[in-house]
Amino acid sequence: MKLADVPLYYDSAASRYDKRLKFWFGNVLRIESYRLRAVESLGDIEGSTVLDIGCGTGANFPLLVPRVGEQGRIIGIDYSEGMLEKARDKITNNSWNNIELYRDDASVIKNVDSPVDAIISTYCLGIVHDIENALNRAVGLLKPGGKIAILDFQRIYPEKGPIKYIFPVYRKLLQYYRIDSPEDLDNENLQKRWEIGESFLQNSLKDLSVQRFLFGMGIFITGRKE
Repeated sequence: MKLADVPLYYDSAASRYDKRLKFWFGNVLRIESYRLRAVESLGDIEGSTVLDIGCGTGANFPLLVPRVGEQGRIIGIDYSEGMLEKARDKITNNSWNNIELYRDDASVIKNVDSPVDAIISTYCLGIVHDIENALNRAVGLLKPGGKIAILDFQRIYPEKGPIKYIFPVYRKLLQYYRIDSPEDLDNENLQKRWEIGESFLQNSLKDLSVQRFLFGMGIFITGRKE
């Protein structure tokens, strides 16, 4: 997705984003357990600073807050002000006082100056306009030994399975609710982007693990900085 398109799509989707996320990812695709696995893969992060790239409405925050503890810190970045507004509501409603939010481009991340202990990104990097720069910047911000967990889609539709047959409806809904642009729904383009992404991470991280789920549609990547 082009950077200028992010507010056009996600600002308008923000008001109902959590309900749609719960319905599709929780009830239909049944993949929300991978979010917990992504957080758990970061290991012991108590007292740590964790960067959430593409934090959206803050879906990862309820899982991260108890793990970083009162001495820990969470930095959430997103380019959609509408999504950040919903994330701020969650922070206020839950009285979380250790989360900072910034409107930032994932390929630049200009608002984070100091290295962080861990990084998580869920369902974001696959649509970033420059995935290689985004990954390079993320790895650059990690402290030595720091861990990163990435959860995303590497295909627009699964290779097989029952979900393959409901994809045409799913695709139309994604466009109707302006969650994804036509560019994001280009299967060949998305696969090529993640080929580039995987290659970069293979050369940049130690203990790299790449798992695929949802009949090849999802990708779960973990690793650490040497």
